[in-house]
Amino acid sequence: MAAVGALVLSAGVAAQPAPSQPNAAGSGQTEAYATLMRMATFVAGAHAFSVTIESSYDAVQDSGQEIEFGAVRHVLLARPDSLRIETDNRDGSRRAMLFDGKTLTFSSPDAKVYASIARPGDIDQAVQYVLDTLQTPVPLSMLLMTTLPQEMEQHFTSVAKVADETIDGRATTHIAARSADVDVEVWVAQGDQPAPLRTVITYKHAKDGPQFRASLRDWNFNPTVDAAAFKFVPPAGAFAVGFMVPVPAETLKTRTRR
Repeated sequence: MAAVGALVLSAGVAAQPAPSQPNAAGSGQTEAYATLMRMATFVAGAHAFSVTIESSYDAVQDSGQEIEFGAVRHVLLARPDSLRIETDNRDGSRRAMLFDGKTLTFSSPDAKVYASIARPGDIDQAVQYVLDTLQTPVPLSMLLMTTLPQEMEQHFTSVAKVADETIDGRATTHIAARSADVDVEVWVAQGDQPAPLRTVITYKHAKDGPQFRASLRDWNFNPTVDAAAFKFVPPAGAFAVGFMVPVPAETLKTRTRR
């Protein structure tokens, strides 16, 4: 997965006071906050959806030059416990993550390898396991989770409306939000399906302020869902490998002292 961090409009940011409406300076900020929370509540409450995410991110080189990398992700989600993410990287490599409520699988079709682990639970629990235990970033991961509204309330310290703008022929509200570590822009579709159509995340404290950018298209909140889509079937010639679970530093210190 792209080494851009697991941030999804919020993850990994130190807790900050919620950008409460009473503290908003004028109707513009109140409207912006309401729009952002309406989007978060709508996406988090969706029973199922599919979306294509075309993303790019900056990787700062030792020379200081920023080089852009990117990928296209095809997401299919059915709550409470089914998730499929297929990733096509610009270099031609492909990866997939599948979760069926019982087993979590990562596969690399080109290398013909896969890794599976028993992980019963729901999507929220599976994603947190990938982020926290496996320490593997899932770009825009919070859009997959039911806790999206709470994450936004907890982490954003200011929210403001930029303008009404058009993205891919659709009317949107352009919102700018800030947390302790990142500046976030999100374009929220107007109408009865307030899905995010674009987002830009700037890492304020990273050298040269690298960005993550994503266009989210082909949203479908009533997709055809087949349980077989979330179950991994190893292709011919593929072989299984074990998960590499990072060991916490404190655990290493304890083992060294023994």
